[in-house]
Amino acid sequence: MLYQPKIDLATETLVGCEALVRWQDSTKGVIPPDKFIPMAEETGCIISIGLWVIQTVSAQIVDWRKRNINIPQVAINLSGSKLASSASLKSIFDILEKNLFPPSMIEFELTESVIMGYHSSGAFQSLLKLNESGYNISIDDFGTGYSSLSYLKHLPIDTLKIDRSFIIDVIEREDGRAIVKAIIALANCLELKTIAEGVETQLQLDFLKACGCDQVQGYYFAKPLSAKDIAAFSEQQSNNPLLMLS
Repeated sequence: MLYQPKIDLATETLVGCEALVRWQDSTKGVIPPDKFIPMAEETGCIISIGLWVIQTVSAQIVDWRKRNINIPQVAINLSGSKLASSASLKSIFDILEKNLFPPSMIEFELTESVIMGYHSSGAFQSLLKLNESGYNISIDDFGTGYSSLSYLKHLPIDTLKIDRSFIIDVIEREDGRAIVKAIIALANCLELKTIAEGVETQLQLDFLKACGCDQVQGYYFAKPLSAKDIAAFSEQQSNNPLLMLS
């Protein structure tokens, strides 16, 4: 498990991280999630993987808190299959409620396609239950799906995550800048936070600051880190808030 730091743009300090699953194969090395997650979805293994991730992250948060490591929040990707299954939702709550840390320390990320695919099902009630219990909800890859914006009025969403595809050439492309500005403006009107992923340069960072984006993540501040390394990153930032790790 690796953790991608999330940075507050106003203070350039650590405000959380995203938990990232990596498959370490003995012969092929690290296999990226886009290679094994689709297969896990097809075979149904994604539910077991997802519950393992929640269990692992929960245990890690408990460990950090015992050692006074300040990681305010961890984002976990939630698949549609776990969201739609009442049994899976119960298992999620069973895992989380065993650990004595505030629910606000967990943020569940769902892609636009997952939200639209399950909008009219019991998954909506699952989202409500998670949100009412104090867990934050964000939409990952916002702007990349073919969706109706009407769901933003009804779903218990806290954050819109601007997809990396809009950030990577935001300085070079006027249409990209317009899209990013529109997403941030929309989020502000709905009183939602925004986080941009894939930030790699000072120019991108400056543009996002000027637009009023709330948070960023990307290689400009740090690559995905091990639990040990992100703890060190947090401690170093406490001593020097402007410190960056390459």
